[in-house]
Amino acid sequence: MKRFTGMFLALAFLMVGTLATAAPNLNDAPEEPKITSETVDYKAIKLQLVNLQKETTVVKLEDMSGTEYYKRIVKDHNGFARRLDLNELDNGRYMLKIERNGQEWVQVVLVEDDGIRLSGFVSK
Repeated sequence: MKRFTGMFLALAFLMVGTLATAAPNLNDAPEEPKITSETVDYKAIKLQLVNLQKETTVVKLEDMSGTEYYKRIVKDHNGFARRLDLNELDNGRYMLKIERNGQEWVQVVLVEDDGIRLSGFVSK
């Protein structure tokens, strides 16, 4: 009988532990989007956003003085992909900005005669 009681208690603790880990934590903040970008061709960027959770997301490319060269508002989608052609831009520094839910991620884009260079994204 003692053996049966011990096994029953062990099984009960195992089930409670499993239920506790399987329950979602409602206090968790929404996951950040996964942002990838890479240079393609001569002066183009392949941009991909994943895990937008259907929240309004703004994608912008602007110069250092704030002049916008590209703006796209993404609504009700979980992902976004675009090829940004930068051939018409003058040489200089630009910022690729992703804004969602009060957060902002910024990447510096350096446009030069021989192509473009990208920094990593920084969360602000």
